[in-house]
Amino acid sequence: MKIETKRLILSEAKMNDAKELIAIANEPSIAKGLSSFAYPFGEKEANEWLIKVTQEDYKALFLREKSSLKLLGAIIIDISKKHNHATLSYFLAKEYRNRGLMSEALRAVTHFCFEELDLIRVAAHHFHTNLASKRVLQKSGFELEGIRKKHFKKENEYLDIYDYGIIRRDIC
Repeated sequence: MKIETKRLILSEAKMNDAKELIAIANEPSIAKGLSSFAYPFGEKEANEWLIKVTQEDYKALFLREKSSLKLLGAIIIDISKKHNHATLSYFLAKEYRNRGLMSEALRAVTHFCFEELDLIRVAAHHFHTNLASKRVLQKSGFELEGIRKKHFKKENEYLDIYDYGIIRRDIC
């Protein structure tokens, strides 16, 4: 499976991508923004994460720069077949942020979820401390649906979670 945008190629993550994954994910700011990552992020963590996101109800898509095929980040689609929706999570290498790349990728993946996976709803969330993720979701057409106060504990801090969603347009 492959999705192309103007500047990116998104393709399914594979177990042999662990070294590239470590090179971008072993970064404190990524661990701070994701509930599923810790810092440091090494070979053990990369392999465990790749095993998880290559299971049947997940699609992990690596974002690669079209011109160089360099790994820039990932978007994970956690699919609920029973409820016909998905929850997205994502991260981007620090040096590629603030260029609109994640918004570009998220719009393409949301379209894929509706058109190819035939889902009716796509959701995502971010910690209250992650304002960049808030901007990505808003630029990608997601609407704020609610706030879960002090919902997640990470490194002895209780974090609010902002929930966003988008509904398949032809059903609304």
